[in-house]
Amino acid sequence: MNPAKFYDKAYTWILDHGPKLLLAILIFVIGQWLIRILKKIVRGHMTRRQLDSSLQPFLMSLLFTILQILLVLTAMQVIGIQMTIFAALIGGIGVAAGPRPLRSLQNFTSGILIFAEAI
Repeated sequence: MNPAKFYDKAYTWILDHGPKLLLAILIFVIGQWLIRILKKIVRGHMTRRQLDSSLQPFLMSLLFTILQILLVLTAMQVIGIQMTIFAALIGGIGVAAGPRPLRSLQNFTSGILIFAEAI
């Protein structure tokens, strides 16, 4: 390939996709910063409420994993990646793996409810 053609194509690609890519990176960096701030606030709130120390890591992990996933999906949407592929993949995994952990999830939820009532 001729280097001049390569540079022309690269220049065109940067002009077309560069602003979207920069915006997605900016959203991701700001989102990570906000998630870190929110993590400190939630941890302090849980401590002030005297939430059980064994339940805190689980709830923090669950909340911030969901926030991280939403942030990545938002950045991908800004770039222009189609989310239908990911939705179909997640739906397929949910259908395949759904019945197995249902029983243990019910037991876990029951344990949390019993523990919460004891407090």
